[in-house]
Amino acid sequence: MRILLFFGIAFLLVSCAKETATKIEVDPEFQPFVDSFIAEAAKRGIEIDFEETGLSLTFGEVPANANGVCTGLRENISSTHEIIIDRNRWKGDNEFEKERLIYHELGHCHLLRGHISDTLANGEFASIMRGVPPNGFGYRSFNMTGVRRTYYIDELFNKTVEKPDWASLTANYDDISEDQKELLFEVENKVELFRSTDLSGDFEVEMEFVYTNDFLNNALGFYWSGFGDKSMGFIFSGSNLFIVNRLEGYGVLRAYESFNGFRLNQPCKLTVRRIDDKYFYFANEQFLYWSQVEPLKSNAVELYQNGTFQYEVPRLSVKRLI
Repeated sequence: MRILLFFGIAFLLVSCAKETATKIEVDPEFQPFVDSFIAEAAKRGIEIDFEETGLSLTFGEVPANANGVCTGLRENISSTHEIIIDRNRWKGDNEFEKERLIYHELGHCHLLRGHISDTLANGEFASIMRGVPPNGFGYRSFNMTGVRRTYYIDELFNKTVEKPDWASLTANYDDISEDQKELLFEVENKVELFRSTDLSGDFEVEMEFVYTNDFLNNALGFYWSGFGDKSMGFIFSGSNLFIVNRLEGYGVLRAYESFNGFRLNQPCKLTVRRIDDKYFYFANEQFLYWSQVEPLKSNAVELYQNGTFQYEVPRLSVKRLI
């Protein structure tokens, strides 16, 4: 009788455990990202079935300075598959940031990945499982466009994947000489500008400027392909330098915090060149970064300034590269 009672209790415990493990509760806001996570895994020969593991993915309270949390995270130890997302931060994120957040938390809860603070040769994060960002990088900047996205998802499902060649790509300002440029337009000593031009092929946008008081809470730079959510941008603001892609809602691709390449009352220069399918960014003729080219929304170039500070723009030019 005791043996039967023991097996009866054991059966109930196993049944309850199975029911708990296979419970799926996913807020509709998150379902598209869960579905795409499963699809990306399948592309890489990995089958994911949350019917077997269970999954709870809901809004709730998370620790300070966190967007979300996997409550059962222990490296290489079975997880509870319970994820909580901060609602207010979620509302402020674009679709690409939301995807990265859900992939990150599923990386914890399902793939048993911990945080990794490694960086690539160019200083970008080595994984979307990043923890504390490197100094000066910009906490919320994370470029998952073009070939970068393929690498980051490959790495998510296989942390031994080879480091990408694009992380070592660089350029020299002097690679393009003046006789390889055709002037489309140039303005001098302008504080406002919004002009259409020809951005159909390879081109260069270059702005020289001098600022004579603090940039704190101020911004200066230029956009191309229109403005707002239709633009690409190269902006100096509050001692930080931002590379922005809003064409498809990506937001900040790269942020350099406390950028020390510019000096008060000294000539400064921002340069962007499109060459084939890449943009190359230079500050004072020093290479900084490259990003992927995507279809532009318009041919407009805008000088952008925001704030009540003193500055001069001796020259802004757009040239075709030939």
